[in-house]
Amino acid sequence: WSRNGNTVFVHNDGTVQFDGSSQTISGSNLFYNFTKTTTGADTLTMTDGTMQSFSGALTLRGENLHLLSLRSGTPGTQVKFTLTGSYASHSLRFLDVQDNDAGSGAQLTCTDCRDSSNNINWLFPTPTITGTAYEADGATGLSGSTIAYRINGTQLISTGSTNIIGEYSIAGSIMTGGDLITLYLDNESENAVTVLLGRGSSMSGVDLIRNNLVVRSESGSSAMT
Repeated sequence: WSRNGNTVFVHNDGTVQFDGSSQTISGSNLFYNFTKTTTGADTLTMTDGTMQSFSGALTLRGENLHLLSLRSGTPGTQVKFTLTGSYASHSLRFLDVQDNDAGSGAQLTCTDCRDSSNNINWLFPTPTITGTAYEADGATGLSGSTIAYRINGTQLISTGSTNIIGEYSIAGSIMTGGDLITLYLDNESENAVTVLLGRGSSMSGVDLIRNNLVVRSESGSSAMT
């Protein structure tokens, strides 16, 4: 998508749909409805210093395990990305966003997305993991225990405590589909570990059982190997 010189594309209440791969938007544009959905990992690049405005329905979606990346033509230099107007709406999921300034319009909420830094007025909800820590019988809850988790073998991400019946809830990091998540009892006399492939969104029923290693997949299409 290219504009010559200093011209600006202005919509006529229509829809622009991008259905290719490794596409680039150059120049400033005023879109009404704009759609790009992918079934594999892809990148949509916008020339830096331009303004991309949307006054209708903005739909950008990748796929679990295969994110759609939004990038500036010059890494580190932001692209203006604005959702304005009384009819404006957005559906944003499975994106990897970087160098994007949405500060001139409505806040953009991106579900199951990765914040790759230098973004303004974007909201990336943090997924929550909930479950129960059990004794070895798989029925009696472990109360007052500390549950910790790591993503892809990195440093400690967050911790949470179990309640009187062993239930816990932990948040604290953006996850994407396919991340390897390890939960374990931290600094406790008991041992329990659960390893799972995450799906990028909140997960429930992620239980730990004393003296057991639990391995499972929540990614939908990928199995633990």
